[in-house]
Amino acid sequence: MDVKVLIIGSEPSDFFNPISLELVKNKISVDLHEFRKEPNFTDEGSYFKVYSDTSKLFNLHNYSLITFLKPLFSFYFWEKALQTFSIKEALRLSLIRLYYLPIFQKYDIINFHSIDERVLIICKFVPKKVKVVFSFWGSDLWVDDAKRRSMQRNVLSNASIITMQTPEMKEVFLNVFHSIPSSKISLQLFGISSNFFNTCNNKQFKVENRENLKFGFKIPLNKVVITISYCAGPVANQIKILERVNHLSSEIKSGLHLIIPLQYGSNEDYEFQINKLLIGQNYSTTIITKFLPICDLIGLKYCSDVYIHANKTDAFSKSMLENIYTENICLIANWLPYSLLKNKGLKLVWFDEFSELPILLTDIVKQLSNYKNGIENNARIIEQHFSAKTTIKKWVDLFKELK
Repeated sequence: MDVKVLIIGSEPSDFFNPISLELVKNKISVDLHEFRKEPNFTDEGSYFKVYSDTSKLFNLHNYSLITFLKPLFSFYFWEKALQTFSIKEALRLSLIRLYYLPIFQKYDIINFHSIDERVLIICKFVPKKVKVVFSFWGSDLWVDDAKRRSMQRNVLSNASIITMQTPEMKEVFLNVFHSIPSSKISLQLFGISSNFFNTCNNKQFKVENRENLKFGFKIPLNKVVITISYCAGPVANQIKILERVNHLSSEIKSGLHLIIPLQYGSNEDYEFQINKLLIGQNYSTTIITKFLPICDLIGLKYCSDVYIHANKTDAFSKSMLENIYTENICLIANWLPYSLLKNKGLKLVWFDEFSELPILLTDIVKQLSNYKNGIENNARIIEQHFSAKTTIKKWVDLFKELK
């Protein structure tokens, strides 16, 4: 393999494993470095066999006293000490440089994912001969942080390609980073993995087996099941959604069962706020606080009739796409940058204000079968346009063109 690629960042293996597999098939060697302790290889087989190297990222605690002394004799250390007026910061930057320079020199292309503060520090040590790809995920672009914007602006000019998922992200990017030419931007989706679709084909998820599925999750058979977001925390707006659900009539609420995912983005205070909203309500609930195996996650999606997605900000949620695929009537906030969904003919329910939810939910509960009949083509459209099978080729072409 003539070309060597390094994928590096926060959690790229969550999205990039299928793409890496295809790159290797196209004679492009791929290595992976992540900030977390272990890469995610649980999805779709043994991806550890794909990567030549899966080193953990730099950690100051792993270094001996002798290693800490080395930078003191470098010009770079003293230059940074004079710039920052901090021996500690100069030593930290010097050690990071000492660690990454020999690593980065081995590669032809480095793709940095989720352009946050950690990536912005280490990407400065990429040799000029190496081609750099930056991939924005969402919050690294939507969050309006002046310090981060400044750091991003300083490094993006060195990029060969900058990827992002949607036209709306491109529009925001060009408004913020005026000096970066639009020709550097490539719109690239992270598609839903084949493993998801293959798992959905298991007979346990078929319509005739839904009662057994609900029984296993202790979900009442005779109630309309509503899932509120896919994550927790203020960004998910679960509290605002629950407040509106609580405005429904007692008759409607008694026929509802809510699934409330709290396993991602929650904390003790947030869970207290959620539980406080549930006191005295006559709907039943399933509250998820632990990470679940993929079969259980898919099972819960198929148990659900309605999915409400109203994050404050979002790039293009894969979990949201999965809920559309698994036959949920999806209520989606109109402020989210989802023109791709609107352009593909998907049958979705859009709303502009949280105040609309009680009327919409009441109508859906009373006419559930009519709403269900309107979404029968959604799964086909999702698989056709948003599967990894569809999106991977464009990623592979990007790297082949950079060779």
